[in-house]
Amino acid sequence: MNPSARVEHQMLGNISEAVSLIEQYKGSTVQLVSHLDADGLAAAGIIKQALEEKGIKTEIKIVKMINETTVNEIDPDGLTIL
Repeated sequence: MNPSARVEHQMLGNISEAVSLIEQYKGSTVQLVSHLDADGLAAAGIIKQALEEKGIKTEIKIVKMINETTVNEIDPDGLTIL
């Protein structure tokens, strides 16, 4: 297996794990934390739409920078996507 195929295979495994984890939160609210810049706002909007199409409610928090304070504010019992 060539190196790029190995990386692709590993990424697909990680994506499958992420999908399984996120699907456990159907009926709950998932918090999305993103940066206050063009790509951060766009990414948050795309992720929000994708999750809500799967029946997962979302709450978006936009921050200037992800730092220790931001991390400390994360609900340890819920799912937060940074």
